[in-house]
Amino acid sequence: MYKTRVKKENILVKIQTLQNRIEGNVYLLPNTRITDMLNQEDYHFIPVTDAKIYSLKSGGLVDEAEFVAINKNHVVLILEMR
Repeated sequence: MYKTRVKKENILVKIQTLQNRIEGNVYLLPNTRITDMLNQEDYHFIPVTDAKIYSLKSGGLVDEAEFVAINKNHVVLILEMR
């Protein structure tokens, strides 16, 4: 079965939680903003690809992953890195 593919915009971001800083890519539909993604009540996680996770305490790299899902309730700050 063929499904229409929706082209999404790749956005490089820094996401800060209480303990970590995550740098990676999020994907947005055309003509949408990061705040639109955050305000979607049906989705509780932010998918991030090519993620690098840093400790806020030491600043050091903790882990790297091709994909992580970050709970929106844990997000303190999101910074777009265009």
